Amino acid sequence: MSEQILSQDEVEALLSAIKNDDVQASGGTGEAGQPADRLRQDAEAIDLTSADRTATVRMPSLEIFNERTGMAFGQVLESTIRRAVRVHHDGTGPMKMSEFLNYLPVPSCLNLVRIEPLWGVSLLAVEARLLYAMLEGFFGGHGSGQLRTEAHTFTSIELTFVKRVVEIFSDNLSKTWSSFLPFEMSYIRTESNPQYASIVQANDLVMVTTYNIELPSVRGKVHLAIPFSALEPYKKELGAELQVQADDRQNDWAQALQEQLGEFVIELSVELGRAQMTVRELLALEPGAVLMLDRPAEEPLVLTVEGRPKYTGRPVLHRKHVGFMVGSAVDGEEEHDVGEDPRGD
Repeated sequence: MSEQILSQDEVEALLSAIKNDDVQASGGTGEAGQPADRLRQDAEAIDLTSADRTATVRMPSLEIFNERTGMAFGQVLESTIRRAVRVHHDGTGPMKMSEFLNYLPVPSCLNLVRIEPLWGVSLLAVEARLLYAMLEGFFGGHGSGQLRTEAHTFTSIELTFVKRVVEIFSDNLSKTWSSFLPFEMSYIRTESNPQYASIVQANDLVMVTTYNIELPSVRGKVHLAIPFSALEPYKKELGAELQVQADDRQNDWAQALQEQLGEFVIELSVELGRAQMTVRELLALEPGAVLMLDRPAEEPLVLTVEGRPKYTGRPVLHRKHVGFMVGSAVDGEEEHDVGEDPRGD
């Protein structure tokens, strides 16, 4: 096959066309015919050093602990505000601090807390309307959760109730975390504006647990945000719970397999001995003839399981059948206690 070589004039014309974006790409898919500058404009820059690289990190054990916390928190909260309360764990996952704060409504009840021995400060966020509904229920009101129109600051009575809610949540979180990490949660302060409640840098990750809370007349969310860097030293422990569960499932599978194997039928055989004879001697055999075997009468016989020697023993007569009394194990197998001689009848 001959090669096609462009002339100098053709090369210069091609370069000029590329410079003026007059050349359309061919042979591609999807983006064919688009100028190079436009393709560059559509490209998305990716920062490989960004914290988003770890945005897929999951801590399943933490999710389990927090789900149990939500159930217990709802029960205690219900008795506190004397209203029906339903709490649903909506998941646990990583978010950038800036994205989390932008997600929160204004106003919100943002409680900065310290969870010892975790590093840094954590954030327990309660939507303001949900907080007011709980407060009204606590004082015997209807619990409509209507927001106040004045400045978004909390009164001393409201802050006292907020501390009580934080205490209830802390107690239940401590109980469910006790098997993993005994801790103490201490209240620091309450903010209403998210821009004053940042606990880490804007691009740093926090592990956010969200609870959907439903009262008779109001629905809202409660969020617990913990710096990812505070939980990172415990990633192995948080993942160990899943390994334990996986081992439990493996044990269940092994037990089920063992039960199934217990129903399998296997072949056992006992060899009395062996003998050699000529064809003439074989043809001369008659009923009543006695063959001399190569095994002495006092030597124990060997029981084989699927061809593998398993036990030694001796022949017996049991209920008008020839039997085999198991004696000792072969090749280091544990001895089998057969009890009394079963011969009889």
